[in-house]
Amino acid sequence: MLYGVRDDEQRRLTGAGNHVRVYVPFGTRWYGYFLRRLAERPANLAFFLRALTDRRRARGCAER
Repeated sequence: MLYGVRDDEQRRLTGAGNHVRVYVPFGTRWYGYFLRRLAERPANLAFFLRALTDRRRARGCAER
C-alpha cells in the first residue's frame, strides 16, 4: 500500500494479523510517478487533495 493512503485500512489489516507492505515513491522522479498515477485515474486527484487537507486539519488541531 502507498504510504499515507488509507492508514485506517493498513491498521485494520495488521490488527487482523495480516502483513502489509507500505511503499514510498522517492528520488528525483517522484513527480513523474505522481503525474502518471493521476493520468491513470483522475479521481486520484480528489483523493490526494482530501488526504492533504485532512492531514493539515489534524496537524492544526494537534498544535492547539
